[in-house]
Amino acid sequence: MQLQPGERSILAYFTNEADALNAVTQLKSLGITDARVDRISNYTRMGGTAVPTSIASLTTASNNPEDYRSFGPLLAASPVVSGYAHNGTGGFTHMIALVTDDTQSESVLQVLKNNGAQV
Repeated sequence: MQLQPGERSILAYFTNEADALNAVTQLKSLGITDARVDRISNYTRMGGTAVPTSIASLTTASNNPEDYRSFGPLLAASPVVSGYAHNGTGGFTHMIALVTDDTQSESVLQVLKNNGAQV
């Protein structure tokens, strides 16, 4: 994407979904229509379902030979599975990416920060 003159891109990271969704609601009241919440994680989605994060679900067999079963032992070795570590993204689980014009950037940043974002 190429930003136009006077535009600014902003990435905001949140530790929980509720704060991120609240920020999007407030941004929409400012006229920002293209803000959305995305979940971020070290683990990708496979086959349309999220990769599970419990030891049992990571190491048990499945009837689908094309699933993540062969990666089970590697995924189960992650410190995240034990609950003693964050998901590897610094504790941030959700992200908002948006583009705004320079005239609104300060108010957008204030909304994000008031909702606990790391910008």
